[in-house]
Amino acid sequence: MEKRPLFIIFLSLISGALIFETVRSNQVLGMLLILPLFVLMVLLILKKRYRILLIILVPLSFSFFTFFFLESKTNNLINDIEVALTGRIISIKGNTILLDKVRIYIGNKKWKRMSTKVNVILKNYRHREIEFSNLGSWIFAEGTLKRNNRYPFFNLYVDSAHSRNYSFAPYFDSFSTVILYKIGRIRKGYEEFLKENSSSYDLIAAVMFGNSPESKNRRLLLNSGLYHLFVVSGLHVNLFMLIVYFIVGFFTTDFRFRYSMSMIILTFYCLTIGYSFPALRAMLMMNLILLFKILDYPQDEFNVLGFSGVLIFLFDPLSVLSVSFQMSFVSTFIFMKAFSRKRNGFFNSLKTILVLTASLTPFTILYFDRIYPLSVILSSLLVPITIIPMILGGTMGFLAYFANFEFLSKIFIKGVEPFANFIRFFTDMLLKIPLTNFIISENWRIPLFYLTFSLAIVLLSSPRCIFFKQSGQIP
Repeated sequence: MEKRPLFIIFLSLISGALIFETVRSNQVLGMLLILPLFVLMVLLILKKRYRILLIILVPLSFSFFTFFFLESKTNNLINDIEVALTGRIISIKGNTILLDKVRIYIGNKKWKRMSTKVNVILKNYRHREIEFSNLGSWIFAEGTLKRNNRYPFFNLYVDSAHSRNYSFAPYFDSFSTVILYKIGRIRKGYEEFLKENSSSYDLIAAVMFGNSPESKNRRLLLNSGLYHLFVVSGLHVNLFMLIVYFIVGFFTTDFRFRYSMSMIILTFYCLTIGYSFPALRAMLMMNLILLFKILDYPQDEFNVLGFSGVLIFLFDPLSVLSVSFQMSFVSTFIFMKAFSRKRNGFFNSLKTILVLTASLTPFTILYFDRIYPLSVILSSLLVPITIIPMILGGTMGFLAYFANFEFLSKIFIKGVEPFANFIRFFTDMLLKIPLTNFIISENWRIPLFYLTFSLAIVLLSSPRCIFFKQSGQIP
């Protein structure tokens, strides 16, 4: 493990954040989490592994300090109050807009800067009809500010039926805002192009940018347990990078130039998605891997994962408490762990994907209070026959649209439609099957989490090899 210091530092930061949040919400459970940490420290001291102990304690202390500081600032805000608010749009998903650079105005007091991001939730779904409702725009809104237990911890509820309560403007306060706004206009233009040329535009946009599909399709995907396939993640980002790398190869064979162009265009694509932790994590990891290849500097993949997590933590410490952040890094770690062993043949790879998907079940129970028995098998089957073709076609359509080849873009979009229609038909038929999902009661949620989590560890740790090692049959 000492060969992966960045990964250990990242785990320490995560541990500090989660322990702090658990202690804040439930002191008894928090103490139970702290106890194994002290046991680990004692074992390390007895084995004299002081180097590992140091790189665990330092970031852990830093994590606690950071969270106590942020908590002291956010606790000063009153809950359930009427406020006016301004901020910059960094993500749009359905009727929810995520803002940074937020300032609030309460009563007759001065404008106050918030240390956290804020979700603006529009009760009436009209915001996309506004000309400037894209990434990088600034919003003014009046509504009820409420605190919740999930990142970003503050929601502003706005009745958008009254236009005086909110408005948009392309206010450029920095160079990053200018870039984000221009990229947002390109994304919005492609979304409108999809709407004009495809009856399944919402599913294609969901695959490309992580948009929230229309209510009917969203309900089908959520109830069937397949919504995670339409969240932009490592699969989408990696395929996008491979397409760009392939296209650049027509102009040059210099791998350094091809890697550099892939990094630039990949970053541009991830910025069009907005502030999405799965996309941000995948983009950072891919860019770091390509950079290390250009520099001919060998690096451990788990170290790269840890480095990406540390960078996101330093940029936005509270993001560690986001469900999206945790699911993204946990799923990536499980994927890397599962495929770290050599897998030959289609069925062995399919078996690994099944183990990987099943290993995420504990977190589905913990965060979403549901179990989707068919999701594990169906996800493994749908990814190669529907999702990958949709990503490939949507990406080629987006690149063609960006290069002003609209006729070519229409061809790719039409080619994607049958796959989107099949998913709509398939999920509609799936929900007619009984027991598609189970709702977990509050009393059973934590016990089932620990049970399935233990089974996942057994699946990932190759129990047969552990038995042979302990019995001395293999060194």
